[in-house]
Amino acid sequence: MFERELMLTHRQEEHDRLHHEFLTSTDGATRKRLIQEHDAIVGPDHWSYMCYARTHSPLPSPYFGSQGRYIEPLLKLLVHRHPDMHAISDATSGSNAPMYLAKRMGLRVRTNDWCHMSYFVSRAVVVANHEPPNMVSIDPERVVPVPGFVKSLELFPYDVATYIDGVATLALAHDDPLTLAALAGTLVSGYTYRGMCYDKNWCREATLVVFHNRLLKRRGLLQAAILRDQPEGEAFNLDAEDFVSLPGEHDTLYMDFAWPWTTGAPVDTYDFFSRDISSVLLQKPLEKHQFTTKEDIVPKILAIWKKALGHYNRLILSTQSTNYPPGDQLEEVLLSEFGPRCKYHTFYDVVSSVNSKPFRELVYVVER
Repeated sequence: MFERELMLTHRQEEHDRLHHEFLTSTDGATRKRLIQEHDAIVGPDHWSYMCYARTHSPLPSPYFGSQGRYIEPLLKLLVHRHPDMHAISDATSGSNAPMYLAKRMGLRVRTNDWCHMSYFVSRAVVVANHEPPNMVSIDPERVVPVPGFVKSLELFPYDVATYIDGVATLALAHDDPLTLAALAGTLVSGYTYRGMCYDKNWCREATLVVFHNRLLKRRGLLQAAILRDQPEGEAFNLDAEDFVSLPGEHDTLYMDFAWPWTTGAPVDTYDFFSRDISSVLLQKPLEKHQFTTKEDIVPKILAIWKKALGHYNRLILSTQSTNYPPGDQLEEVLLSEFGPRCKYHTFYDVVSSVNSKPFRELVYVVER
């Protein structure tokens, strides 16, 4: 078995009881009392947390991912246990919430994601400590419309679509990640996760003035989120396998992969971000990405982890209980491959911001 923090049976029973009461309660004061009671019984320095708040990413960028709900207590616990921990990397940054919170805690950060929306958000806000020197004007009077807009924008009115492409073209030419991140965030805000597509009414109602105002507001929010009192980090746009081999002094690597669902089906939502949004940001059509499948996810993650252990002191893997492989199977694989180097195993109970259903986020830590 993993080296686990000892939790007495009655503590687990109390955790489950409080968990159930919290999920069935709608009163804010009652929920606050239940969390305080939970911390008093289980202990705030334990590898089990009740992360119930339906909070979104700490960054003003609407994006999928649950890390923003549990990563802060995990990072605090890691720093508490490893006082020498001073830098952390993220091989699959996604929403960028983990590294943004890590930087806010004073850690040096390094991010990576092949998804261009994630990459531009990271460059603009997470690793930067100032605005881009060449931030462009997005005034419709000054943006040259670009006709022949990409297919993902066909639901928008023509003048809005050509304005969007004009902004992307201008921001690319001036290397302005802040505007590109804001543009991606504005587009994503009209995306419906359940329907896996744009909300047609949102697109039709997005007049040029409305879209410009939304974009301007989004860029302002991102600009305000820049952590100016922290050192700059580094952002990369690589495959995870290439990223983990980069030299550097970062001692901890965090990875949350785009796992398939437990049914083995790929997570279709990611195709929207990796292809549709990236096509707009890069102003060129992109092919459908080949995501990991039920058959190749385990050997792929093990190959990356083995390579990463040559460069990092500790690795953190997180995955939802709704993903494949399920926790018990994943534990068997990790024990078989890494044995006693698997030091910690924890979980965080999270309420989904999409369908309000609870799920469990599983976290595994391997040390060199």
